[in-house]
Amino acid sequence: MADAIPTADGDALRRPSSLTADPDRLTAALQAGGDHAKATLEKIATGKGNTVADKVAAAVILAARFDDRSGVESVTQDEATDGEVLGLEWAPELEDTARGALGEHLIVSLLTWASSPSPLQPPVAAAEAAARLAVDDDAAIYRKVSQRATQLSGRQDLDADRRRQLTDLTDALHRADRAAQERRHPDHSPEAEPQEWSSRDEDALANLLEGNTEPRPAQAPAQFEDPRWGESSDNDQEPPGPGPHRAYDPRALLDGPMSEAQRADEKNVLRNWGITALVLVAVLILLGLLI
Repeated sequence: MADAIPTADGDALRRPSSLTADPDRLTAALQAGGDHAKATLEKIATGKGNTVADKVAAAVILAARFDDRSGVESVTQDEATDGEVLGLEWAPELEDTARGALGEHLIVSLLTWASSPSPLQPPVAAAEAAARLAVDDDAAIYRKVSQRATQLSGRQDLDADRRRQLTDLTDALHRADRAAQERRHPDHSPEAEPQEWSSRDEDALANLLEGNTEPRPAQAPAQFEDPRWGESSDNDQEPPGPGPHRAYDPRALLDGPMSEAQRADEKNVLRNWGITALVLVAVLILLGLLI
């Protein structure tokens, strides 16, 4: 057929995951595909028998090059966090689309790991993918997941491999935080205007996720004391970005543990209610005796 895709370029187009990092090869493959290029990518994005990486790559290319967002809007959590997908590199022209398709799934993956009472494999690949795509974290998530990793590093039964993985995770989260800052503030470098989380949030993640009412002063080994997150006052905390809360509601993590005054107030309220209940019971008993 005269309009068939040439073999070399056709093979490349049928493996879109191999084209995402190279805009020149992507352009050449699309041009060689001609009128069939879009249909080929659609079959890969929706058909069976293709790798998850090829499916996601085809969906992103369709949205970026053909304004067809049906594929990226149907990317699932499992697909977005597939190992091959997390390892994909994205050319600048595809980054915005890939970030929109994968970003929220990456944040959910990080929060899911941090919210587990006994987290297993640290999501290093997800954090690295978030860093490459400069996924926005509402100016809070990366720091708090890093805090969780630091907390876990204090366990006595931690082996060397898991300690190294936690180190890799905190490194990747730091890069993701810097990339997100640079994207939020393109005219200001992070060094000039550091965006650090406040001291009131230091135990918030552990307390919130484990249901504790008392602050947990977890002590981490020296190698996990990460000075890159720094210390700052509450006024230095960058507020969450504008817009409605996301499905995973990350801003709930901004609530720190109760202060001593708040805790005392709650105890007073409970005590007063207890006294009131006892008085009512006594009155009812007295009335019962009189009747």
